[in-house]
Formats: sequence, C-alpha cells, structure tokens
Amino acid sequence: SVVDNGSALRFSPSHPKRPAQYLGGNQTSSQRTFYGLNLKNGYHPLAEGGLENLELLDLSEAEQHPESLKFIASTYEMATGTLSESIRAEGQKVITFNGVLKYDAFPLAQIVKDILILGTEAMGKPVEIEFAVNLNRKAPKIQEFSLLQIRPIAAGNEESDVAISDEERTQAAIHSLVVMGNGKIEDIHDLIYLKLDRFNASVMKDMAKELDKLNAQMVLAERDYALLVAGRLGSCDPWLGIPVTWSQISRSKVIIETGLKGFQVEPSQGTHFFQNMTSLGCMYLTINPLYRSGRLDWEKLAALAVYDETEHFILAHSEKPLTIKVNGFKGEGVVLINQE
Repeated sequence: SVVDNGSALRFSPSHPKRPAQYLGGNQTSSQRTFYGLNLKNGYHPLAEGGLENLELLDLSEAEQHPESLKFIASTYEMATGTLSESIRAEGQKVITFNGVLKYDAFPLAQIVKDILILGTEAMGKPVEIEFAVNLNRKAPKIQEFSLLQIRPIAAGNEESDVAISDEERTQAAIHSLVVMGNGKIEDIHDLIYLKLDRFNASVMKDMAKELDKLNAQMVLAERDYALLVAGRLGSCDPWLGIPVTWSQISRSKVIIETGLKGFQVEPSQGTHFFQNMTSLGCMYLTINPLYRSGRLDWEKLAALAVYDETEHFILAHSEKPLTIKVNGFKGEGVVLINQE
C-alpha cells in the first residue's frame, strides 16, 4: 500500500486529466503490484480483519482477468513509445486510471471534489477521506462509490515556539531530528521500550500482543506513557514494524521509532495513526543513530526503575516526570529523564 511505501497514482480532483507523474516506459512510477484477498483461506476470510488473507501479487496476475483492468490500465507500446488505452494491445500494462480520470467512465474526480467541499463546510476545517470504488458490477447493478472515512485534518499547537537548548540536546536520553507535533509534555512518568537484546523482526505479531497487554495495564491505571519501538509502528507488514492498532497503544502520548543494526525501515506514514496522534495531542519522533540521525542513550533508559516487563518490552517508571519537547517548526525533539 502507499502507507507501506508502495507506488500510487497522484491526481488533482480539480484537474484529473493532467498527469502528475510519468507513467510509461522503463522509468515508470506506476503501480506494479496489488493486494488481493484470498477467499479460499478458510470459511471466514475476514475473521481476522483480512490481513491474514491479503496476498501481494504482481500486476501480471491481474492481466489474467482483463475485466478487472478495463477502466484503470493502459498499454505502453515500446515501438512507438506511446500509451494505448486498449488493454488487449501488445505491450507492458500500466496502471493509469485513464478510463476513469481522462475518459469519465466513472465520475471519481467530481465525487471526491464534492465530498471534500461538503466535508470542509460541515467540519469547519480541511478534511481527508478514504473511499473504495467497485467498477465491475454486472447489470442491472451500477458502479459503486463507498465513503469509508472522513475526518478533519487535525491542527496541533502550531503557534507555540518550543525552545530546545544545547544543554538539553546533550543531556537528552532521546534526541530526534525528524518529528511530528509541537509542544511540551511534563506529566508522563512511564516509558515502554523494547529490549535491545531480545529484538527479533520475525516475532512482530507477538510484540503487538505484548504491547496490548501493557497498554491495558496503563488504561486501568489511567496513566499515559511514552513508547519506544523499532521499525514502523502500525504497519500491516509485520516485517516492517509492529502491527498494532491504535486501541493497543491508546495511552501512549509519545511514540519514538528507531532503526537498529540490520533493521532499517522508513518512518511511519500511516494516516490512521497520525490522525489519532494529532487529534489527541500526541508527539512522534523518529531516530536512526546508525545514520547519525538523532541519538538514543540506552544506558539512561536502563537506569529507570522496571515496573513490569514482557518477553520483548520493559515498562519503566520514573519518580520525576519525563520532559518531552517537540519543535515542529525546526523538526527537532528531545526526551529528558529527570533523575536528580
């Protein structure tokens, strides 16, 4: 998916016929894979939310079912260097959505534009939407647009300038140069962080269950916490990060993602995660010490008192509150442990 750094098509609902990227030839940026739902894997393929039955497939698999590509694919003809709108022509198939965007086989751009306008008027601020479209319904059924989610684009504390001193940069247990959010938090006493010597990318699903368990404790205790993990939190690909849902880390007010030796992943991009974070005033920091992007002092974390632990995580507690500062203007954040 685009959230997991996959290819996607960009277009403006106001100008859908103007391409925003190059889609033909060897340098194409078009989509080459897609997710298919395996309907043969058990009687209830959606019982676990669908992720267990999603398969990443090559575009050539879809070419075996031309009807599925009828409105969204074109053919790149190498001899002429042009795109043909016939999917039955010889050549490389390219996902362009031209049938929808250029030739109005379905009024997607106008529908999206209208919903964005209505949503903005109703909520009093810009909105973002998620939707699904079914173009291959057999007569007498008509093509279908389904609005899945609409939500305001949340605004944080953009007007407050958070100062971070050189001394704080030096003394910080965590120093990040890639952040989201803006503000200062001084009422968190707890930190959940991964056990460096126990990290194993093959057991991310187990880690999600452990975080769920620790978060449940914090929910009962009505205590917020900072959370330090490796990889991309909330990824649907368990090899990229821990596949948690927001409810499994709902008391976290600060999320820190770090890279590790042998485990380098691009920072999180998930809209759902960031929508929840910004609307609840949460902070996000990412660091990658191996590439000198930020700093993480494991010794300072280890000096905190252990309140609870699981196979892969430690829930640490500090008598004095942590100091978390995030300057969204300058793209910098620190987490300070106040022991004295």
